[in-house]
Amino acid sequence: MTMFQATGAPGEAGRRPRVLYVTAWLPTPASSTTGIFVERDIRALARIADVHVIHLVAPHLAQGAAQREIWKQAGRKITIERVPTTPTNPLSLLRAGRSIRRRFAHADLLHTATPASLLALGAIRVPIPWVHTDHWSGYADVQIPRQHGDESAGQAQMAGDAGDRHAGVFIVNGGAPPAPGAGKRITLGALGYVMRRVDVLIGVSTTLSAQLAQLSGREAITVPNIVDMALCEARPHVNPWAAQRPLRIICVANAVAGKRPLLAVDVCAELIRRGRTVELLWVGEGPLLGSLREHAHASGVPLHAPGALPPERVRDSLAVSDLFLLPTVWESFCLAAAEALSAGRPVVMGDQGGQRAFVHAPSGALVSGDEPMAYADAIEAVLHATAGLSAAEIARNVRQSYSEEAFVGRYRKIYSSVLSKG
Repeated sequence: MTMFQATGAPGEAGRRPRVLYVTAWLPTPASSTTGIFVERDIRALARIADVHVIHLVAPHLAQGAAQREIWKQAGRKITIERVPTTPTNPLSLLRAGRSIRRRFAHADLLHTATPASLLALGAIRVPIPWVHTDHWSGYADVQIPRQHGDESAGQAQMAGDAGDRHAGVFIVNGGAPPAPGAGKRITLGALGYVMRRVDVLIGVSTTLSAQLAQLSGREAITVPNIVDMALCEARPHVNPWAAQRPLRIICVANAVAGKRPLLAVDVCAELIRRGRTVELLWVGEGPLLGSLREHAHASGVPLHAPGALPPERVRDSLAVSDLFLLPTVWESFCLAAAEALSAGRPVVMGDQGGQRAFVHAPSGALVSGDEPMAYADAIEAVLHATAGLSAAEIARNVRQSYSEEAFVGRYRKIYSSVLSKG
């Protein structure tokens, strides 16, 4: 008995392709928030394909996770098969690759996501059509040429819209990132090599797609993440400055250096210096969480840092917040920011990365550099610009452009195209 129930040849009337989906990121009992967006993708793809998932689960995330799990989605079953894999161990990756290879005979198409799934197949011949989608923020180290184009044109560059493809078109305004270390360069080189073997290479933003194209020397297309955060209507106060309560600022991110959590505190301290009453909520785990708490206390910034929260509690937190802030160095997409906009909350964040496609005035602002005053100025400007706007008005563009329907439509075209050539 095969893992997929579909019969006949791909493309037959009523025939759903059998997709073998390989990822290193999925939620487990040890980390309920890891790879939530990948799970969302898989469930959406089950609308157009029979999906079997191989989860290359890191040992520290495997505790409490079943080796085999069944998801039910719209009356269909998605099988999750977990293969313990250490992404930094070549022998572990080789064993994972052999586990993947055993499933090829029962699949019409291979769809990989995350860098580890590529590395696991570095020494494995793939005899079926192959699609790869990447979300990794680690490609920030890949420098792309200063050419024409911008993330603000990203809506026209999405696969399945105009069908545009590109290689290195994003203008970087904030200067080149520091050169990666030797180990990172080796990893990026290996990833670029394997990317050249796939049939369709996909990034979740036009910035990331340009970096994938630069790294691999081949074309890449863009299919953005699904953004499905429910609208939080109404806003706590349409004009927060007029409210007799603190301005509530929310950050949703891991407390790591690239997200600059201490700068978020400094921004709030600057607003307090200007006479505003501010509360900061940081949702997420990370090694800098202790430093964040200490810095907030020393700076006189009221902080609530509950750690990671499930999606429904993130939405509850957005519902009582006035603005989303993330002074990030770089983002591949920034689903958290898109979800904040989808919920109807304005956004202020760093200006480098995929967020340039959807953070626009009046509902958002992007800030260059790392000056607290610049971020505080942007927050005040955005709050004044959105005074009088409803949550639905703030959310409209994101909710229309990043729906599950749009995502499924793009992948239906990609799957159909690659299978017709295979």
